[in-house]
Amino acid sequence: MEPTRSGCADVNGIRLHHEIYGEGEPLVLIHGGLTTIDQMQGWVQPLAETRQVIAVEMQGHGRTADTDRPMTLATMGDDIAALLDVLAVRKADLVGHSFGGASAIRTAIQHPDRVRRLVVISSPHARSAWYPETQEGMSRVGASMAAQMMETPTGKLSQTWPDPQRFPRFLDKFGKMMSEDYD
Repeated sequence: MEPTRSGCADVNGIRLHHEIYGEGEPLVLIHGGLTTIDQMQGWVQPLAETRQVIAVEMQGHGRTADTDRPMTLATMGDDIAALLDVLAVRKADLVGHSFGGASAIRTAIQHPDRVRRLVVISSPHARSAWYPETQEGMSRVGASMAAQMMETPTGKLSQTWPDPQRFPRFLDKFGKMMSEDYD
């Protein structure tokens, strides 16, 4: 399925890639960690039959390059609200999977006037709610995994970033963010 519009929005010091599909009430679709819009196409297509789907790639994911800006879930929540401002969308439903669910929760907490409905898929409200094995695995994400992560969609797309050698640093930032307590 081809988007009706796509581009990068300048928000909070990054260029946030997004694609818009379909027409109707706006729904922001946020991917899981280390994935992209492409992995969400199975969700985009049926949702776009009745909704305007705004699919987004968060900092360091896919076509949204990483920067020196710190990476936190609170910042991700602000990025979604800023994207809605750029797109002149007053209020939207948010659907987030895993890391995207945590980002959607932060958007709803920080900008409740911008969120109509919140759908969180496979993401807890706090780090302590993950299984211990999952917490341990998330804590291991880092630069040491860069070579093997180059086979992931985010790793492959990082080669097109203005500064592709940033990918190991992005993995360190992502792993640090996912290792910290949030509630």
